[in-house]
Amino acid sequence: MRFAVGYQFRGEDKEPFASIVEDYRGNISEVYFALPGHASGRSPVCGPAASDFQTSAAAMLDELKAISETGIPLTLLMNAACYGDEAISDAFADRIRGMLDGLCGRLHITAVTTTSPFVAGIVKAHAGGLETRASVNMRIGSVAGMEYLAYCFDGYYLKREHNRDLAQIEVMKHWCDEHGKKLYLLANSGCLRECSAQTFHDNLVAHETGVKGLPAQPRKFPVPCWDFLSKRENSHRFLCNSWIRPENVHHYERWFTDVKLATRCNPSPRMVIDAYVRGKFRGNLLDILEPNYSSLYPQSVLDNTLIPDDWFDRVCACDKNCHRCGYCAEIWNRAFVSVEQEKFFHH
Repeated sequence: MRFAVGYQFRGEDKEPFASIVEDYRGNISEVYFALPGHASGRSPVCGPAASDFQTSAAAMLDELKAISETGIPLTLLMNAACYGDEAISDAFADRIRGMLDGLCGRLHITAVTTTSPFVAGIVKAHAGGLETRASVNMRIGSVAGMEYLAYCFDGYYLKREHNRDLAQIEVMKHWCDEHGKKLYLLANSGCLRECSAQTFHDNLVAHETGVKGLPAQPRKFPVPCWDFLSKRENSHRFLCNSWIRPENVHHYERWFTDVKLATRCNPSPRMVIDAYVRGKFRGNLLDILEPNYSSLYPQSVLDNTLIPDDWFDRVCACDKNCHRCGYCAEIWNRAFVSVEQEKFFHH
């Protein structure tokens, strides 16, 4: 199995992302990226905080060009939850066409992942050779959901909540195979399962640049999931989410030839990629997910080596009614240990 990894602009004081890609070149199927300053499903790359936006943006595009020249294909992200008043405008359509012309002449782009059927339609009409993919943030989890947008999408990212529902994966993959479509999987999302704040959060991220320029109410945590998980009685719910351990990714090979890893914001993208390439990780499981919650529990770690061997079978077979089940709480109490305890176990 190979992995699609998210480009991260790391500046001059950190290891270039291209170096990481080169070291795992045989295990990487593609690199996906958002354009500098553009809204996407994460904070804008090379945003206003960059000391020299133009210089940073140019360095980023040069790095993507170097990656592209090694033969690794690139996927453009246009996956913001909101594009404002211009979301279906002629002006927006013109910008998309101009952007595609400029990028495709410079980079080896093979696909566009988007949350917008409008964007997907423009891409198909103007650059029909590019694959259009429905973003994971569209939360498509059924055959009906894929059918509705089959006219503009060539592939679909599986709704996160179905990562542990192997029967539903089988249903959706069968439909995709029969209709010439592709199904994709994101392995290491740290998002809460069935998060009721996702729409609010995704829209907040889409407008992040504007929001930062306005006075705002003080918040202890950036988004509601942090408030929820910070309470001791809720912390075990982290285990109820959709992420897949590196040790369990091989179970998905019957449906997927490659898997997407979220690495655009993780502070250690090399660690994430290495863990999934090796299919083994000795460390804090919180560290290899995105968002990662390790800073929420600075004195403790979720020791991946203490997750039991039958974990995958149990969480894929359960009915997901977490309010009436104590299994994840039991495992959390076993695997969530102090930093000192982890050092003792590993040394």
